[in-house]
Amino acid sequence: MVKELLQQRIANINFLIENKENIELLYTIVLETILNNKKLLICGNGESSGIADNLAGLFVSKFKNLKNPIKAISLNSNISLITSIANDTSFDDIFKKQIENIGESGDTLIIFSASGTSRNIIEAIKQAKFQNIKVVLVTGSLKLNYAIDLEINTFGEDIEQINEMHNIIAHIICELIGSNFNS
Repeated sequence: MVKELLQQRIANINFLIENKENIELLYTIVLETILNNKKLLICGNGESSGIADNLAGLFVSKFKNLKNPIKAISLNSNISLITSIANDTSFDDIFKKQIENIGESGDTLIIFSASGTSRNIIEAIKQAKFQNIKVVLVTGSLKLNYAIDLEINTFGEDIEQINEMHNIIAHIICELIGSNFNS
């Protein structure tokens, strides 16, 4: 059983290798955002929210000695704000309202979502595009074809495996960014 599970992970990583151009493009978008002193807004639901928190934390803490620190914000991290928005308007607006308030033209929104179809994700995409914010969706194997800047599809037998691939992508981006700066 363990061997089969490990072989599945190898197949999932091979899928990423075959589609590495999208990961390279994500790196380029993130680097451009950082060099332009703009913000990285990162979000996701469920386990994907943990990936968003982790990536934002890595950008802020790992590269803290830069002349111009990386501006990375997890839209998942302020539970008081999230519950306030959900209570006052709708859970569908928890990311949209934050983007509306802190997002600026030239920022980049990175969304981690195994399905990519949650209403709050769709609302975040719409708001970001309205504000001229680049949008990257890191999702599962279902090609969604939203009108966004980049969709990265991953493969896995279940949501947990898809999230594992999202974690790998997040850490690869962080390592690639690190190669540009003294951390």
